[in-house]
Amino acid sequence: MTKTIVELDLIAYSDLARHLEENLSVNELALLDEQIQGFVDAAA
Repeated sequence: MTKTIVELDLIAYSDLARHLEENLSVNELALLDEQIQGFVDAAA
């Protein structure tokens, strides 16, 4: 189930990443990156 959710999320990841880069500050992007890494580490 989790694998399926992650795969579905990756479909729109490029569009989301582009939107975030265009609309968030450097500090906000760094915080988001830390949060995503924490999620990945916890799932491992």
